[in-house]
Amino acid sequence: MFEDINNKEMDENQLWESEHRFRVLAESSMVGVYILQEMQFKYLNPKFCKMLEYSEEELLNGVNPFGLVHPDDLEKLEELKIEWEKRDLNNFDVEFRAITKANKVVNLQVFGSRIQIDGESALIGVVVDDTDHKVAIENFKMSLESYKTLFDSIGDAIYIQDKDGRFLEVNDGASEMYGYDKSFFIGKYPEVLAAPGKVDVVQLEEYFEKALDG
Repeated sequence: MFEDINNKEMDENQLWESEHRFRVLAESSMVGVYILQEMQFKYLNPKFCKMLEYSEEELLNGVNPFGLVHPDDLEKLEELKIEWEKRDLNNFDVEFRAITKANKVVNLQVFGSRIQIDGESALIGVVVDDTDHKVAIENFKMSLESYKTLFDSIGDAIYIQDKDGRFLEVNDGASEMYGYDKSFFIGKYPEVLAAPGKVDVVQLEEYFEKALDG
């Protein structure tokens, strides 16, 4: 009996080449890359391990992926798992918090797609650490709230104008001084507050231009 193995060797070479290319790309990637099958990690790139502060060996040998999820986000992931197992979706994008080996909470954006490995369903995807972005947003919100509190706690009238002189925002002091609701000011020019014949509007505009010029 004879068997032509040329095609078989070509298939094996093509498979090796595709796996090699995948590893080269994944190992140098700036985002986490993972392959998951039957709730076990089958592949993890260095960036993924660094995000979770585990070694590759630790994650490949017995670490339950759900054990990395923050307790408050477990329910969300359990629902996603049920949909996945029912084959109701082949791709997903989910955001959740994870806990690193050093017990630090990180915000992750996880993308996944269904593939076949050795004839069985598997999951391949990427992970982006969104922690710094989340922290920056929270810090901005806090500073914004602090600014608003300070802005409204000052008794004097304070206003913010755009480059054309229109009011963008006024504080409670301005509202109390002039007797108008804050919404009255927004989008209007200062002339709306000027007493007839008592204010040199042209001179005010000159002052305003000088202020903008430094």
